[in-house]
Amino acid sequence: MKKLPALMLLTSCYFFSLPFALAQNQIIGDWAVSRSTIYQEAFTANASGSMAGVWCALKEASCFAYFKTANPCIDGRTIPILVSSVVGAVAANSTCVKVMGNNGQPLVFNQVEIGLFTTAAESGSEFAFAIPLMGGQFAVLRFSSGGATDAIRQAMTLPAGAKDTRPRDQVL
Repeated sequence: MKKLPALMLLTSCYFFSLPFALAQNQIIGDWAVSRSTIYQEAFTANASGSMAGVWCALKEASCFAYFKTANPCIDGRTIPILVSSVVGAVAANSTCVKVMGNNGQPLVFNQVEIGLFTTAAESGSEFAFAIPLMGGQFAVLRFSSGGATDAIRQAMTLPAGAKDTRPRDQVL
């Protein structure tokens, strides 16, 4: 198995605008788990520099799955995608989302339904996203699944003492 180079870890921290020194990182197969006091993330990168992963905000106790390419998407735009793995291929949609990073810089990525993402990422040796480009072409982003199951589970597990601060339903 290939190990993620340190540059990939730095790239993830750059994308989410947190200083590298604040994050604790662990390599699991071809994936990495990054932790800070604000977030937990499991991610992988391919040889082309595209990234895929699961990012969990600790304060909100919520997670989302994403992929990111060298070409930024347009905030709010939804595109059709094909998600494929050894279990098959599924047509889905991905929405481009822009969030403000910790340093005030906007971060743009393609959000994917988390259940679909985890099923594909954890299913075998690799998984892929096919996304439409201009002129009728498609880009196929391929990623390794080696270590995905453990990395994603670690990122989605809240640390002891983390609280879900979102409002709750109430019966009166």
